[in-house]
Amino acid sequence: VRTAYRSVPTTNLVAVLRAPGPPAAGAVVISVSQDGFSLLPDLVHGSFQALQMAIQLRLLEGLAPHRDALQRDVVFVATSGDYTAQNSLNRLLSTVGPYDQRGSVRERLVAERAEHEGRLGTIGAIAGLLADPAFGAEAAASAAGLRRLAPADQAFFEEQFRYVLRRRVFDASEPLLQARIRFERHPEDLAGEPYQAFRAAKRHYDRLNSQAALPLPRYLERRDRVAGDDVRAAIGERLAELRGFHEVQLRRVAQEEALHKVFSGYGELLVIAPSLMPPRRMNGRETLGFTGGSGVVHTEAADTFRRMLQDAAFALGLQEAVAVDFRGLNHGSAMNSVLGGLPIHALPWSQLSYPAFSMIAPQGDYSEFFRPLPHPATTNLRSIAGSLQVLGEATLSAARGYGAFGRLPRYSPYSLRGMVYASGIGNSVVPNYPVAGALICSKEDEGRYGRITAAYQRKPLFFTDPYGRYSQPLLSAGTFFGWSDPTPLSAVWFDAQGRIAYCKDEGLNAQNMYQSRAMAYDGAPVHLVLYRGDPVAVLNRVNPQSMRAFTDVEFLRARGLTPFPSALKFTVGDGFLNFLPPEE
Repeated sequence: VRTAYRSVPTTNLVAVLRAPGPPAAGAVVISVSQDGFSLLPDLVHGSFQALQMAIQLRLLEGLAPHRDALQRDVVFVATSGDYTAQNSLNRLLSTVGPYDQRGSVRERLVAERAEHEGRLGTIGAIAGLLADPAFGAEAAASAAGLRRLAPADQAFFEEQFRYVLRRRVFDASEPLLQARIRFERHPEDLAGEPYQAFRAAKRHYDRLNSQAALPLPRYLERRDRVAGDDVRAAIGERLAELRGFHEVQLRRVAQEEALHKVFSGYGELLVIAPSLMPPRRMNGRETLGFTGGSGVVHTEAADTFRRMLQDAAFALGLQEAVAVDFRGLNHGSAMNSVLGGLPIHALPWSQLSYPAFSMIAPQGDYSEFFRPLPHPATTNLRSIAGSLQVLGEATLSAARGYGAFGRLPRYSPYSLRGMVYASGIGNSVVPNYPVAGALICSKEDEGRYGRITAAYQRKPLFFTDPYGRYSQPLLSAGTFFGWSDPTPLSAVWFDAQGRIAYCKDEGLNAQNMYQSRAMAYDGAPVHLVLYRGDPVAVLNRVNPQSMRAFTDVEFLRARGLTPFPSALKFTVGDGFLNFLPPEE
């Protein structure tokens, strides 16, 4: 089985049913997932998620005839990418912002727009120089062209030209490594093909490395350049890569600015997230529950919402058919035992202070939400018929302006940013080659919480951009369930065959340069260093002498019996996994 990670676009759907008259001061948000969960990703029936979208659409149909009576707007939200730690919902919430910090989000979006527009202007100015065939081909013409650029544009070009040259060094490092490994199997054979191939790879690498720090005019003056070198094409490819990145990001920022304008106009938000699982069998009354999420303190807003549901049941004459389940301040933790690991939409909203409640059927079997087969109960709604009517009536009451829903206690969201560098590239002691396309993830003991539980990626995954940067402006604490300050980020880079080639260095030398073993996730930059490593596993940790499990394992170098300076180690079940330099 081969697992490949790719960064692909996802789509969030947001629609607003506006109340008549002047702009409404508050809104009811109906939030669902358009994603499916499954243990088999290529067999996702998504019947549970489809039911929630169907409920959302029925709410839209039911509210539309009452539009003239609405006092609050109704915002319909359907997010995708929820299989991967509710990634798209978190991105949407980073656009909305915490209840009391929405102004800072606007400032961030303005700064991001200015950055991307400025970079596109710089790239356009540099691309204009390539219109001259002599630029990038003749030293004098190239120097004259660079002098015409603004100082900031010159600095940007120099940085990107160095990246182009160092990427060649990075690409040449792997053939050199493999040639070295082949030669060192028989180091005494200096006349054989492995030694000759190693010498040729070493000469090629050294030539590229010696030229990697040169500015463009001096580089063009060198007579020992690699045969067939087309530096103009390499510069053009890099500019095209960066232009495409900034254009996509500028479109994203424009969409996020529009969404922020919508949500920031509301002084009050109530979030209702359908998550109803019909019971297979009914015994007596229906039970309708709601939760803001495990660990969320259910304050006055939850009690107000509970009364609204009960009033809706009485208004419909269903008070004997539907019981509303509410257990006070710790209601969220009590309901969590019902959900069977299901990620709910209310939790990320709640942890940003918004009164948000996922509607659940406590009698339903939520442990089967990830089944790779259609769930039969989701097409037979008789067991939740009364709950659906109560939900619709309560939603209409909220949209008509009934109830006051104050903010919840806020949990500080996480903010992550930094760079990822590869070590061993070039002559610099401090790693400075930025790694584009590195995969960022959490590093934790899998036996503690589990990265994938019930067909759901609990921890977010994201890639570095073409500059080697990673940035997550806001991630709810709910997304990072089980994370605490000592739990670090990790990163890997995959080769063309999809194998991990570079991984985060937790060795002492790397940590002395860029400390990343403990993180506060407070937005301060944390830089990660990757080293070339191949996986080595010890699958049985039982000591045959004592028949007890070893608590740890350490690999030593064959030459000198000293620990490896670079290390990344995992403990999973009965095994240890470490990444070691391939040449050793």
